Amino acid sequence: MRSAAVLAVALLAAGAASAQEGFSFSIEEVAQKPLEIGGHAELRGDWTRWRTGSPFRRLARPGGQPATALRAQPGLTLNGILRQGPFRLVAAGNVTYLADSTDVGRGDATLYEAYGLYEWAPGTALAAGKRVLRWSKSYAFQPVGFVERARDPTDPDQAREGYWMASLDWTRGFADAGPLRTLALTGVLLPVTPALNREFAPDRGVNGALRLSALVADTDLDLYAFAGDSRATRLGAGFGRNLAPELVVYAEAAWTEAEPRLVVDRATTRLRRVTQGGLAGLIGLRWQAPTDTTVIVEYLHNATGLTAREFADGLDAIARAGDRLAAGLPPAPGDEVARRLARAYQRPQPLRDYLYLRISHKEPWNLLYVTPALTAIVDAANGSATIQPEIVYTGFTDVELRLRAQLNIGERDSDFGARVARGRVELRLRAFF
Repeated sequence: MRSAAVLAVALLAAGAASAQEGFSFSIEEVAQKPLEIGGHAELRGDWTRWRTGSPFRRLARPGGQPATALRAQPGLTLNGILRQGPFRLVAAGNVTYLADSTDVGRGDATLYEAYGLYEWAPGTALAAGKRVLRWSKSYAFQPVGFVERARDPTDPDQAREGYWMASLDWTRGFADAGPLRTLALTGVLLPVTPALNREFAPDRGVNGALRLSALVADTDLDLYAFAGDSRATRLGAGFGRNLAPELVVYAEAAWTEAEPRLVVDRATTRLRRVTQGGLAGLIGLRWQAPTDTTVIVEYLHNATGLTAREFADGLDAIARAGDRLAAGLPPAPGDEVARRLARAYQRPQPLRDYLYLRISHKEPWNLLYVTPALTAIVDAANGSATIQPEIVYTGFTDVELRLRAQLNIGERDSDFGARVARGRVELRLRAFF
């Protein structure tokens, strides 16, 4: 709690006006509307082939299930911003309905953002509400995303929820003042209560985070800190730089203080709690070739992730619980433990080493408005992987059509080899307005 209080003091102490550079332009050309509303309507359908022998699948559906499923998911996403002098109100959300051939149809509504912002001086703003922060510069992974929800690396551009918070943003630009071009500070206070941010962590309390960013001699530099009652203390750093107009290299590192996690004891097959901290690091590059081919490569190492043996032992415990339920035996205390393990093991990047590769090419063979791409995420320790070919067509005004397939391959006790879906084909239509 004391660490969070220190961060809170630093947050409240920050504040100043940013220096303004003079430009000549027409106000009418850049004037912002007081109210802007946009979004998109979406229709998504997919066919999934399940891995019926997956321990996760057997635990979730011990009575058995079809080997395949069809789903249709229409949805509507809206976002808007209201400006009134120094005040802004920002909101974004989504409603969907899922019709599944193996389940009962159901609707869902998600509020991504809903916050107010007051900019009392140029470059200095205070915000409160539900807000999405994107601190990590990486494309697929996010070691420094201390106050972000987990990103889906198979679809990293997908919208995500924010957290309820209060934040202060301060930015200052420097003209002709040496290598330092820009300095920015963001401070965050994030409470965890039964009503707010329950998904952030099980422990209630107040948490604080800081991000200090600078543009120095054409290099983006970032420092991060997190402390509070709900999660272990974290410190991070990152940088990004254009080595050439078409080549960007970036890296992030985050140190986590020791915090508890659950593993299965190999000798007793019982759950035990271990305390571990460590370093997570990422290095990546983005290269856009003159041929309109874009290549993104990232490598992630997370010292706090599960080892291959811990993952395999946990899968065995989950499989035993699934077998018990499938046999019609009465519920046992270990069933809930297995479900807790299953939730932890199915989160993005539960193990330690991952490689991300994405290659896309715009309008090959002069096929207008067509962009094919291939994405692969590989568990570098055991070679299991998810492979995703896709093709996007944008030939209609404000309409995007995407066809994507996904195949999970690997041994039974590997990350992607244990996933509940063996493969999936998805067609998505979006109409923007």
